[in-house]
Amino acid sequence: MAKRGGIGLGLAEPELKVQYIVEGGPAAEAQAFDVGDKLVAVDDTDVHLMRLKDVATLIVGEEGTQVAITVEKIITAERKTIILTRRGAGTKASEMPNPPPPEPERPASPPKAIFVENPTFDPPPGHQFPPSFGWTTYTVTIECATEEAEIRYSVDGSPPTRERPGTMYAGGGIQVSGTMTIYATAMVYTDSATYTSDAIRATYSIADPPPQPSTP
Repeated sequence: MAKRGGIGLGLAEPELKVQYIVEGGPAAEAQAFDVGDKLVAVDDTDVHLMRLKDVATLIVGEEGTQVAITVEKIITAERKTIILTRRGAGTKASEMPNPPPPEPERPASPPKAIFVENPTFDPPPGHQFPPSFGWTTYTVTIECATEEAEIRYSVDGSPPTRERPGTMYAGGGIQVSGTMTIYATAMVYTDSATYTSDAIRATYSIADPPPQPSTP
């Protein structure tokens, strides 16, 4: 059975303050603790609302293993985390086995690509509006089913790209005043990349007014 060990730190309730530091223990050798320091966390566990007996079960463990102790310093009130190696009573530091080497860091996984839906036009591409007679205004709206996508459009004949994103579509529609071609691309921006849909082309026109009857 593995031998149990602690860190040589005496705590007092209710605030889990350091009451004494055991001479020759891991905490004393670290030279990082002062009487009156307040224990805040053990490893990743917040302990400020825990009972002392429950905190002790987190601190005590297999001899030779490491534990992270976070305290609030009595003088500066700053928080400090100290890594200690658990040691049994009567065991000297020189008698402790070397801790296992840290596991090598694994390379981060590449970010998962985001699929961006193509934007859609209303009315659909190719639509011809009836004659306006000078007082009717026609508009085209654009939507994208990818919620986080930003729609970019252009009317200069070149589709929006990552390098030339065109104009951001802010809703409300694009006014059509004659034969007009609109390109639209949906884009999703992340910290590491920009993901785009296809560039969708839509051409619209307005019908000519009917010829006026000739005057006799």
